[in-house]
Amino acid sequence: MKSAERNKQIVIMRAAGHNILDIARSLGASVSTIQRTLRKHPTSKGVASKALIEAAREELLDSVRGDDQVRTIAAASTRTALVLSEKLQLAVIAALDILDTDPSKALLMSRAINGLANANRLSAEAIRSSIAIDTSPAEVIERELPVIVIEGLTDDDVAKMRAEQRAEELIMSGQANPNDDAEVTGS
Repeated sequence: MKSAERNKQIVIMRAAGHNILDIARSLGASVSTIQRTLRKHPTSKGVASKALIEAAREELLDSVRGDDQVRTIAAASTRTALVLSEKLQLAVIAALDILDTDPSKALLMSRAINGLANANRLSAEAIRSSIAIDTSPAEVIERELPVIVIEGLTDDDVAKMRAEQRAEELIMSGQANPNDDAEVTGS
């Protein structure tokens, strides 16, 4: 690949939202080469046209589908997700066991379990939808990758969440009635 063509590909991939390490791996270049090119031809993640983004995304997906190493990583990740699922089941049982004796601890455990379960589910879904582990072309189903939206919390959002958590804790400890929810949370 000529230098000008490679530079164009680097800029397109970065604008399509790829991180520097992915670009370096995809193009077989060093991270420092990618960084140097992006300093000379600045762009921001996610600013390319839809057509350029789709082309870069398809190229990335095509390279992933044919890479045995990535499939091995996906298989290992799937095994890890299964082991984690078993541990989550045990944690749910433990939380249920202490629900009567220590409701606030059970609530905290439940929150942690819920967060971990969601992360585990999203990871497994992303792996299944982005990598065709079965090598039979007839069985490969094209699906769109899930979109992960990350939003910053405002101080008001944090205050509201904390008020809701305090209300839940009061209800769990028996200091408040679930029917008086509007008064406890300030809603």
